[in-house]
Amino acid sequence: FAGRDRLLATQEWYRTQPDPTGSDTWMLDLRSGKVIEPPAAFSRFSDAAFSDDGRIAVLRDADGAVQAWQVDPWRPLSPRITPRTAASAEPIPWMLSADGRHAFALVDDQRAVEVYATAGMRLVRRYQPQPRTRISAWAVDPANALLALGDGEGRLRLVELAGGAARLLPTARGERISWI
Repeated sequence: FAGRDRLLATQEWYRTQPDPTGSDTWMLDLRSGKVIEPPAAFSRFSDAAFSDDGRIAVLRDADGAVQAWQVDPWRPLSPRITPRTAASAEPIPWMLSADGRHAFALVDDQRAVEVYATAGMRLVRRYQPQPRTRISAWAVDPANALLALGDGEGRLRLVELAGGAARLLPTARGERISWI
């Protein structure tokens, strides 16, 4: 739910994407029973990722370029940017902080995270866990202070968004972290 009158619905998650993907999400207006369509001004729309409150969206076009938008009413908050390309042909996964101030992209075949300020889509920080394993799950805390990253070998890290310091948490190693 994004407030009382809207619902965020995500299409099928693919096993090659982190959980939750955040991308390929649609917002439904529960009062009208209709999908809130992307703005006509955003050409070649492919998919969207929304903040938890539904106020901010990162829209992706068919070429992989993204742009931050205010949702109601639709208004661009940034130019379109093309983040670093992934090693595979899959689209880069995106996630937004709960308040929509930051957007997160999994780049380098999901082995690194880039943090963007949605106002202007300016790159703020890049974090690359060591060893370089694929990130399989991610989440941002409600206070927008910590990013949690789980990997395919069972490691779980907390990254401070302000300074980038990371802390490895104790886990039962060997199994993929499937959800945070």
